[in-house]
Amino acid sequence: TNVFNDVLESSSSDVWAVGDSGSLTLSEHWDGSAWSIVPSANPGDLWAVGFDATSSPRGDHSLIERCSG
Repeated sequence: TNVFNDVLESSSSDVWAVGDSGSLTLSEHWDGSAWSIVPSANPGDLWAVGFDATSSPRGDHSLIERCSG
């Protein structure tokens, strides 16, 4: 089963969709006329870096998370 988790549209001819297909990553690109599958890595560890806007009344805090599968 293919599941898309996020989509980014830079323009009507540059759209990216990312997610997974079972235990493998899935990346697709729209070029304005067709979707194509883009090869992507299938790492054992996944890191996400960003911020947590809800963690403190004084402001945002850095957030780093790791998923090892």
